[in-house]
Amino acid sequence: MPATSTFAADVIQTVTAHLAGRIPAAYSRCRALVLTGSAARREATIARRPECIYWLSDLEFLVVVPDAENLRVAGEALDGLAAAIGKDLQSQGLRIKLELTPAPERYFARIRPHLFGYELKRCGRQVFGDVNYLDRIPSFDWRSIPLDEAFRLVSNRLIELLELRLEQDRRSLAEQFYAVTKTYLDLLTALSLPAGSYAPGYQARFGARRAVLQWAVEQGCSLPASFLGNLEIAFQFKLDPDSRFHFLWVNGQQDLPAALEREGLRCFWDELPEAALAVWRWFASRLAGRSESCQEDPPHVYPVWARLRGWSRLLLHADPIPRLPLAARAVRLFPHGSPRSLVYSCGARLADPHAGAKEDSLAWVSRFLPLPTPNGHADWRELAEACVSIWRRHLRHSHA
Repeated sequence: MPATSTFAADVIQTVTAHLAGRIPAAYSRCRALVLTGSAARREATIARRPECIYWLSDLEFLVVVPDAENLRVAGEALDGLAAAIGKDLQSQGLRIKLELTPAPERYFARIRPHLFGYELKRCGRQVFGDVNYLDRIPSFDWRSIPLDEAFRLVSNRLIELLELRLEQDRRSLAEQFYAVTKTYLDLLTALSLPAGSYAPGYQARFGARRAVLQWAVEQGCSLPASFLGNLEIAFQFKLDPDSRFHFLWVNGQQDLPAALEREGLRCFWDELPEAALAVWRWFASRLAGRSESCQEDPPHVYPVWARLRGWSRLLLHADPIPRLPLAARAVRLFPHGSPRSLVYSCGARLADPHAGAKEDSLAWVSRFLPLPTPNGHADWRELAEACVSIWRRHLRHSHA
């Protein structure tokens, strides 16, 4: 194991042990604490800098709560606790974005085949609690994970790319670079599922990269020629951010494209939207049963029952939007898709660097966005902010 990886593993162990005592003490209704994500797989991106230790990956925990718990109230309380703990850790020289998500006890037994559930079962680590909730997750083979899970993963990364463009001047170079890195790696993750090479971990999936990419191209996915080289840069940074990326830590600089151009790495930024959109359109076409992508109507990637569930959930939780106008919009948009598929389609339109800001694209997004924007003639930024906001509030932690 490289020295940097050993260092990261030590940091993960130390911080996890600290939080396993602190979170249950601060949130008395916590029944158990389950570590998920890259930290659970021991693949967290942790950089050692003179001024601080930067944990670029999110540190993600499921906080198990009683079934009767109000999840919205619990989520708000845990968000406040995560922010307070993050400030304390930063004062100790450790910069971490801590994410605490409430999960009712019944959640684990009800998990059905999807990527998060499979990796939670295989790689999750319960660090507090008398009952082993991970044992309650039904066992399933990864080959039973439906293809729309890969589409969902790619779509989420596209929305995050929109968010990155909106917040670029508020993020450090390293944070921006990490967001790009994660997108490259998860495009490979998504393609590995239909290619038959999926495994729960970046290292295993990266080992099969050439076979997966060759399969994808043979199946009609139009990846740019530079994709493999950019994927290798992303993997190196993911697991060893201290090796060759010192330019990311220059204070006061936030223009990532300019920094990459000075290092001869500009295509790492420029060609990501093309690659992400190629993979997104390929999945959308397959799920919709189309031979090629259609630009006039959102792809029908989810069945009618999923549309019903998605619109019902949105209508129930979309305060303070007036119910009657929203219901009318739901009736109009229902034939075109679920809130999730429409947000994903709008995000893909806006993420297109060549056409996303054109008037016809903006009009298209205004028509199909599930929740209306206050300004009927919104510009690219307003529509992108609306798209990201809907995704964050209503879709990110839900399969509805």
